Amino acid sequence: MDLQSSVAEALINSPDTLFGREEAKTIITEFFSLGFDTTYTINFNQKDIAKHVYGYMCARAVQAAGKTLAYQQEGAKEAFYICEGSYFSQMHTVQLMEQWLTQKNKDLGATHAISIRSYHSQEITSPCILLVAEFCPFIESSGTKGEDFRNLTTEKFMRLRPKETRERYESIVRKMEDSIKPVYTVNAIGDGLLALKMCFIPDRVSYMAPLITLINSISGAVVCKKFCETMSNGMHVYTYYVRGAQMNELVQAAGLIGMLPNYPKRVTTKLYNSNMIDANEVIYYNSLIHFAFFFTPPSRNEDFSELARELRHKAMAGRRLINLRKEMFQSIMSMDFISKVVMEHIDLLKLIFKDFMTGPTPESCASLQTLLAGQLTQTSALTRSIFATFITFNRSVIKTNFFKVNKAAVAYRLDPSFLKEMDYPRVPFGIFFLVGPQFIGFHIRFTDIARGGVRMIISRSHQYDKNRQTLFGENYNLAYAQLLKNKDIPEGGSKGTILVHPTSTYDRRRTFLQYVDALLDLIIPGVEGVRSNMKEPEIIFLGPDENTAGAFPAYAALHAKARGYSLWKSFTTGKAPQLGGIPHDTYGMTSRGVRTFAEEMYKKLELDEASLTKFQTGGPDGDLGSNEILLSKETYKCLVDGSGSLYDPEGLNRDELVRLAKKRATLCEYDISKLSARGFFVNVKDKDRKLPDGTLVQNGEQFRNSFHFSPYCVTDSFIPCGGRPSSINLDNVHKLVLGVEVTGQSMIDGKVGNLADSPGKLRFRYIVEGANLFITHDARIALENVGVILIKDSSANKGGVTCSSLEVLSGLSLLDAEHKDNMCVGPSGSDVPEFYKRYVDEVIGILYRNAAREFECVWKERKANTHQGLITHISDSLSSKIVEIRQFINSSDLHEDQTLYRYVLRRYIPSTLQEKVPLNLILERVPTPYLRAIFAIWIASDFVYTSGIAQANEFQFFTYMGQLSKKAHGDSSSKL
Repeated sequence: MDLQSSVAEALINSPDTLFGREEAKTIITEFFSLGFDTTYTINFNQKDIAKHVYGYMCARAVQAAGKTLAYQQEGAKEAFYICEGSYFSQMHTVQLMEQWLTQKNKDLGATHAISIRSYHSQEITSPCILLVAEFCPFIESSGTKGEDFRNLTTEKFMRLRPKETRERYESIVRKMEDSIKPVYTVNAIGDGLLALKMCFIPDRVSYMAPLITLINSISGAVVCKKFCETMSNGMHVYTYYVRGAQMNELVQAAGLIGMLPNYPKRVTTKLYNSNMIDANEVIYYNSLIHFAFFFTPPSRNEDFSELARELRHKAMAGRRLINLRKEMFQSIMSMDFISKVVMEHIDLLKLIFKDFMTGPTPESCASLQTLLAGQLTQTSALTRSIFATFITFNRSVIKTNFFKVNKAAVAYRLDPSFLKEMDYPRVPFGIFFLVGPQFIGFHIRFTDIARGGVRMIISRSHQYDKNRQTLFGENYNLAYAQLLKNKDIPEGGSKGTILVHPTSTYDRRRTFLQYVDALLDLIIPGVEGVRSNMKEPEIIFLGPDENTAGAFPAYAALHAKARGYSLWKSFTTGKAPQLGGIPHDTYGMTSRGVRTFAEEMYKKLELDEASLTKFQTGGPDGDLGSNEILLSKETYKCLVDGSGSLYDPEGLNRDELVRLAKKRATLCEYDISKLSARGFFVNVKDKDRKLPDGTLVQNGEQFRNSFHFSPYCVTDSFIPCGGRPSSINLDNVHKLVLGVEVTGQSMIDGKVGNLADSPGKLRFRYIVEGANLFITHDARIALENVGVILIKDSSANKGGVTCSSLEVLSGLSLLDAEHKDNMCVGPSGSDVPEFYKRYVDEVIGILYRNAAREFECVWKERKANTHQGLITHISDSLSSKIVEIRQFINSSDLHEDQTLYRYVLRRYIPSTLQEKVPLNLILERVPTPYLRAIFAIWIASDFVYTSGIAQANEFQFFTYMGQLSKKAHGDSSSKL
């Protein structure tokens, strides 16, 4: 019996059939004449085909009644759909399928693959599509990199696919394992047919709808068949057979795959799936919406202006007014509102997009503003403001990889002058704005030569909106704090942030490298598809931060090397010694700076460090926290870290803390048998935990987050070595005062008085900020006003940046072979070059010297009652003075005195490095802007440390430069 006859028997004998024998034969003949691909009969047996024929019969019956050809049948693990071949019919049907897949994937997704096969009839006048989806159990449900390909798939896949097909699948999956972008191939099959095969990791169960729209955007392109197979490692492999498209058209389209919409509820996704905008518009509008969210300026009405004038002499109150306005504005300015504006005015958005594509000019932007002013007269002031921000975006983009094919993320180098209209104290030198497939990010730098870490922010769903709201502000504040901190090194302040979408399916490494790759597009000269209005190339230096430490700096450096970036050795700091890095954790670089400030403070106050009690955030598992434990002598009463809260009123066991610090273990591994009767450890996972004193802790995570305000946390010293920014702020700082009813504002206003000599009134008497921004600026002032001696983060933790800067300098000065021989430790870690040992020792010495010089300067100004003796203001003033003088020197012609120039460089550059690479070679190898930055910062910092803040005036600088020039010209070693 042939296949058609057996299908007919199966159909006729089905208990659900409504058709007779002759009618069944007719419809079966018609069904087989549709001309589905030959693989159809290989992949489906007669029972499956009988179901499909039955569905086709029902669909034809519906069509005969004057409706659209359509049918769907959904079961527990498989479903199939029949529809017409038109674009909108396909999209509607695929969306139905994706709804079913999403629902079933909740139960089956972890252990089952999704297989989708779509067959298109050869009938031109009345095309028909059969779409079949099913869940099949994986051979192994947890696929990992490099695993046997068979284990990534299903038994059915291995059984039904020929060897050549399996090899093609395996090849593209292997390529994707090491790729940060979708991998695709486009091959000519013959007779005008092209095969597009792609592999990527979307964060949805099916990517068919966006791909249909993508190919539909190619004029004349027709999909003949399409397939999808998912792998147990999260990868999807799609195969589309396309007729009517040119090879280059399909390649261009495939290059946009990674940037297509992943989030069904997003307005750009809806517009794209409705065929109202194309893929390039999706990328642009997503960027535009995010830009408007961050940078639409709050309106300035008369009431606000009057209040601002009234408070112009009260800096803290003025800042609170600005923050209040910002919070109120952000409650109105939501992504949903901007999306609504886009949806309602898509025709106007297309004009703005056209301006971007052709290359905006001041004239075109002005013309657009005039046009929009006329079109938007009946809209709200906020809508008009959003559109003004859209135009600001076009005007501000001075470099972008938007036009590059197959980019990992879209990156924009922005002219930051638009920030003048917003409430930021200083306009940065440059802003990079990045929008990735599953992240958004920034990189902000305050000087041409700048360095700082890249922070990856991982959010739970309920935290994401808040983290997005504060993203740019957090990045700005971190970069600005870095500017104030980097007072001894040529790099000014910079910082990067990567906010990962909570539904992201990418691992952190892939996301990080997408961010890095997009930045490299804009700093490597001559990248194809990059449009630039910049005359000179830029240099960027990155470092580790939250969620980007460990191997991440090496990932970035090696990726930069693979892309041919000449400065790859210095592109990132924090690399492993095997790549020439000087690990802060191994040598306790940041902690040494923190300890210098703490120990020098204790000496000035004539305190015995060993007799003091201490509290610390950031536990033994972290770089700063572990080394603080190892280097310090105070007695710990309490500690918190990611795992929980540890407390012992009699003092935590030092040997046990040292054990954990050396192991880099979290506090949950602390041996609780070493606690006294009143001691405890509360895990963040604990619920309704009863403490030794009878206190009931309902939620361990909440207890940890506010532990520094708990009755247990009262010590002499507090060293924050970890924690989120603004953990102590003006709204909660009063909780650090005990037994007195105060508010943060009353503390700032000086209404509380000095409590330092009142026993039991201060929760902490001494604070040295190891962690950045743990305490807000106004909270610091409030604490100092009541007698707390507080060393600010930009002073205390600059040791790490000193080390990183000198790591950068070694990479810039040494050729690749020299760097490998002298700065790269052997694979085992035991083969350490002699140069490396000497260089690290010299770095540590420089670190101590810089910290001690700043402390002496700050303490001297405190004793002189500069800024009322408030160290926070003194530290900021010191940093600002150095930054100001550095900027002046950078813009001057002082460097043209070559004798002075070389003298200063010799004073700054470690002697170990100069012995290996003579200054003449350093001048040839190191980029001139970097050398001039060294020249400027050495003079600026040495002048301020020598003269003090009050005396660092123009006359004193003139005198100082005369003396310095005399020394330089009297030093024969600096002469040409």
